[in-house]
Amino acid sequence: MRFVKRQYVLSWYFFKNRLQRYFWGASILFFGAALVTGVVIARNPQLLSQLLEAISATFTSKGVYRADGGLSLVAVLFGNIRATATTALMGLVPFLFLPLFSLGVNAAILGVLGAAYTSYGAGLFTYLMGILPHGIFELPAIVLSCALGAYLCFELVCKLVGQRRGVPFTAVFVNALRLYLTVAVPLLLIAAPVEVYITPHIFALFL
Repeated sequence: MRFVKRQYVLSWYFFKNRLQRYFWGASILFFGAALVTGVVIARNPQLLSQLLEAISATFTSKGVYRADGGLSLVAVLFGNIRATATTALMGLVPFLFLPLFSLGVNAAILGVLGAAYTSYGAGLFTYLMGILPHGIFELPAIVLSCALGAYLCFELVCKLVGQRRGVPFTAVFVNALRLYLTVAVPLLLIAAPVEVYITPHIFALFL
């Protein structure tokens, strides 16, 4: 228990002193991009339809749906963990800041779904009821993974150009990994069962 407590203390210290600005910056970019995407796509019904088909095909190909049409808890959980971990690890590619691309893709999906609900008459409130129950856990984990990836990329670039000579990159990576394991993964562990078992029932009340 003492070991676990220490990991959370170290994670909080790292977040407060190193990652906080990346997280809030990524949050602004994420929700801003989602809003802009939703507004733009809502004005183009044909493009909206095409994007919805592409999103549906993507989720189907990932095997998140059971034979009865419901969501698979295991597929949702491990899919989210794999996606967020991959996003964070993209930061190990220097100079390109690939996690920001992942951030944009997730924001665009959120915006397209929002445009669909508002364009097809379901309304924004119904849309929010379909994402907020699990989204309050899942979305911070997504943004956090992108922030971690951007941080890793920036620190790696600084190391390569000689601006971080006194700080070993292994320490940077360990701090990022600790925060991912102590914060992002627990958030996803909560989000998955909420998405599978609770959100559909709440969403059904507003259809």
